[in-house]
Amino acid sequence: MAVVDREGRVLDANTALGALLGTDPALLITRSAADLADLREDPRTWREYRDVLGGRAARLRRTRRLRRADGHALWAEITVEPAPDSCSLLLSMADISDQRDLQGRLRHLQMHDPVTRLPNRSLFFERMTRALEAATYDHGGTGRIGLCYLDLDGFKAVNDTLGHRVGDRLLGAVAQRLTDCAAPGGHLVARLGGDEFALLVRNSTGTEQLCDLARTVLAALQEPFDVGGQRLSVSASIGVVERPAAGTHTTWLMQAADTTLYWAKEDGKARWTLFDPERNAHRMTRQALSSTLRPAVERDEFVLDYQPLVGLGDGVVRGWRRWCAGTIRSSGGCRRTGSSRWPRRTARSCHWAGGCCAPPAARPVPGS
Repeated sequence: MAVVDREGRVLDANTALGALLGTDPALLITRSAADLADLREDPRTWREYRDVLGGRAARLRRTRRLRRADGHALWAEITVEPAPDSCSLLLSMADISDQRDLQGRLRHLQMHDPVTRLPNRSLFFERMTRALEAATYDHGGTGRIGLCYLDLDGFKAVNDTLGHRVGDRLLGAVAQRLTDCAAPGGHLVARLGGDEFALLVRNSTGTEQLCDLARTVLAALQEPFDVGGQRLSVSASIGVVERPAAGTHTTWLMQAADTTLYWAKEDGKARWTLFDPERNAHRMTRQALSSTLRPAVERDEFVLDYQPLVGLGDGVVRGWRRWCAGTIRSSGGCRRTGSSRWPRRTARSCHWAGGCCAPPAARPVPGS
């Protein structure tokens, strides 16, 4: 502890403060308290410290990383408050280095996967958010960001057959190869859960860089893994997204990568697929249409249009109308709803209700 005058100079210091800073307490006399406690580091702290000196504030408390006279660093909790006589101030410092180290270790455990020791999903999203912000406002970089989102093919069979212990060791070996594929300081490798991993590329240079990275990862995983004397093989499906950081949100980036990963698996696995906005728009349209057609059937919102069978090269034009979707071809809509018999039933009902014979009618059959 030290006694400080209203000008911020040390008037007296006890031996405990000298031991904390690694110096003789007598050498602290007349020193600036702000320099001892590093209170000039940021404008806000400096302003609040000046308010305490001037009597406009009652107390200042900050955590600072200080350096002792022998060069060793420590974390200290700094408190500045008026002395009982009100003519001077009391500067106190408490060494909280052990507490900070413990907090750091706990945070590391909280933010890292225990199996692979890679950043986990929480830390990955935190750093991806920072990377997007930095790429958006840092004019010295490319202003772009890339993501390879991969899922291991064949890992579940290994895990189910040989057990979780072997599976965990295999995940650790995969993590090491992914780390070897990443550029030091430029790529972030993380395990997002299960057999899912991600490689985030900050300040990417374009889609070709991400495609090259995906090829490198697939090539690295082709070599069998030696786990406990057993040679195990897994491959990966990879979704690749690369775009400008400005206007990109972490949620959108992950959704795009997840969609592209699904395409890679759908296309045959053990491959990488680049995000395609046009393909994604088509998928979104199909998904929206699929989610609205089934309720429309239940609510009897369809209208069947009868049109003559025209023997032209492009076939028969036959369909129905819906308020928000317009006219949709019978074959495509029936395939999405699974209601391929609805047009035929409706036509027969109208025929029977009319009580008369109708000329033969034809309808496209889905899948024919």
